[in-house]
Amino acid sequence: MDLAFAISGTGSKKDKTFQLMKDTIGRIVDQYGTSRIRYSIIVYDNVPTTKLLFGDLVPSRQTLDRIIDSLPQVGFDQNG
Repeated sequence: MDLAFAISGTGSKKDKTFQLMKDTIGRIVDQYGTSRIRYSIIVYDNVPTTKLLFGDLVPSRQTLDRIIDSLPQVGFDQNG
């Protein structure tokens, strides 16, 4: 099965929604694992950026955790 996440990278740097979205992805991966599901993650602002493709090799759950943790909030307001 393939499961894609498209999350918004917009908002202020004080906005906790982006972290909540990353935490939610992590909880879903925790619940369903990586053996039968392939994941894809897209972070979007004005231009979407694919951070993980279905075909990308993810050798371990820890590697997937690092990918999720490193997702950038691309369009945040520096003054917010």
